[in-house]
Order: sequence, then structure tokens, then C-alpha cells
Amino acid sequence: MIAYIDLYAEAELEASKGSEIFYEYIPGTDLELAKKYMALGSLEQKIKKYDRAIKYYDQALEILSRIGEKHTGIYALLLYLKSISEFRLGRFCNAKMNVREAIVIYQMLGDLDSALHAEKHALPEFTNACNSLTFNSPGFSENSYPRILTAD
Repeated sequence: MIAYIDLYAEAELEASKGSEIFYEYIPGTDLELAKKYMALGSLEQKIKKYDRAIKYYDQALEILSRIGEKHTGIYALLLYLKSISEFRLGRFCNAKMNVREAIVIYQMLGDLDSALHAEKHALPEFTNACNSLTFNSPGFSENSYPRILTAD
């Protein structure tokens, strides 16, 4: 019986140590939590776990949106990172949409370097892939879009 009491006390001590460690790593603010999710997303993206990266990016974006940080550099960066994972998964039009939103935010903030980088390095490739996907889809035909009338 005494052996069980000693084991229980030891387990209780270990559990309290574990919770102390856990609380050390819990972010103090929502902004810190969003940054943690962004970091986790980046790690997942590096190991090519794009679906998981997107989930973390979405969690961070939701937090930032909720706390009024939607038009910030970190929000734009998250959109840009998410667009890369979307592109790698073949979700070309989602990638294009996200990178365009990131560019708009960068421009609003006056961060022209980041806006130009995204416009030059991501937007053309994402747009071409999205357009290719759209034009090659089974439901697409010449009659899918209205004809432009020209004076002949």
C-alpha cells in the first residue's frame, strides 16, 4: 500500500511539473498565439505538410481578424505563406486570391517592397496556373463567356 502512495505522490509531482512547462509556453496574448500558429504553419510547410500548414495559417488569420489586426503586415504575410501552400496543393485559384489580398494589404501599409515581391514572384505564376485550370476545365467552352462585339 505504501508503494502505491509513493507512486501516486511521484506521479502528482511529475504532473505539476508538466503543467508548469505547459503554462510557460502558452502565449500571453492573442497576437502571440497567432504568431505561434504562424510558426507552426511555417514548420509544416517546410516539411511539405501543406494541408496542416494551411490549418495553422487559418487559425492565425482567424485570431488576427477577431482582434482587429486584419490590415497588418503579419496578416499579409500569413496570406502570402498560405498562398504558397495552396499553390503546392494545386489550389491555384485560392493561391491567386490570397496573394492578391496580401498585395493589397502591403500596398495599403506602404510596404511596396513586399507588394512588389509578391507581384513579381507569386502572382504571375499563380494567375497562369489558375487560368490554365479554369480554361482546361470540362465545363469551359468558347460560349462560357459573352462575346465582345466588334465593329467589322
